[in-house]
Amino acid sequence: MAVGTSAQTPVLAVAAGSTTVTATLGSTPTTGNIIVAIASATSTFGTLSISGTGWTQITGSPWDTGADVRVAAWWKPADSTTGYTVTSSSNDNLALMLDERPGLSAVPLLDTTAPVKVSMTSSGASIGYGSFTPAAADT
Repeated sequence: MAVGTSAQTPVLAVAAGSTTVTATLGSTPTTGNIIVAIASATSTFGTLSISGTGWTQITGSPWDTGADVRVAAWWKPADSTTGYTVTSSSNDNLALMLDERPGLSAVPLLDTTAPVKVSMTSSGASIGYGSFTPAAADT
């Protein structure tokens, strides 16, 4: 697979009026890949944290969109874990997207100048993000 393509179908979970949201990948991730997690909350007052170990918060995260939405993003080398939970310090409408990306293990990997796009409504949510930029050692 090319850099920047998903190794499996990304998953999105939403939770209305909650302090937690859990998303589970469809299959066990492959060692050597990375997991990207992007969470959003309909409040800029609380903090967002993610379960599990090994996560690196993406530079510049969290971002406040100016529309009462806070977005945070993390990445970690893939292991056998398939489900993760994001916790908010305030009661919010939450969304969590998990995505497995191939061949980028332990690399400072995201082009943080590309915008994270979030759309939340009462009936659902969508989250997207910019392109990957491999480190010089991987090009």
